[in-house]
Amino acid sequence: MNTLGIICLQRGEVQLSCDYHRRAVAADAHASVLLVNLAKAQRAANDDAGELDSLDKALNLDPRDVTALTRRAQLYERRGKGLDACRDWRALLALTGGNQNYTPEFEEILRHARTSIAEQHKQYESYINDNMEECLADLSKLQRRRASAFMDVYFGRRSVYVNRCAAFIFRLSQRTSFSRRVLSVVYNHCRKLAKCT
Repeated sequence: MNTLGIICLQRGEVQLSCDYHRRAVAADAHASVLLVNLAKAQRAANDDAGELDSLDKALNLDPRDVTALTRRAQLYERRGKGLDACRDWRALLALTGGNQNYTPEFEEILRHARTSIAEQHKQYESYINDNMEECLADLSKLQRRRASAFMDVYFGRRSVYVNRCAAFIFRLSQRTSFSRRVLSVVYNHCRKLAKCT
């Protein structure tokens, strides 16, 4: 059935291809490659919901499926869900880490993943910077300075101070209670802003 689905897709018979791929998945529901093939046919049929469902099922069976991660990230981008796409791009880059033997086409996909993550990071940073003053209004001067320092470290604008003599690390990280409070204030404020728009 899978082979027939692939042949039909190559011929442009998209609906027939989807039908064959559904039958193949019904025959072996634990083969993630069959779900990925079904998702490809659903993409050709402009069935975003079906494609997402098939890719989610494939990734539930095999979270390390590079093809499924790539296609789901692309689907999220097409649907304007940048944060979800960014999550999948990060997972893809983590899986492909040190290997250098990729085809030029896949290298282009990896470059796009890095670019997409960087753009999403910039948008997030810009949003936080634009709304930071309102978020910090209730904090003392010292707390504002600490919050700004935390955000500078978080966004890579400031390096972490290391006391090499005593081997202590002074770091505002997500693990400190102050950082949790600042993140909580910023998070709650951003949620309020999102509800207003």
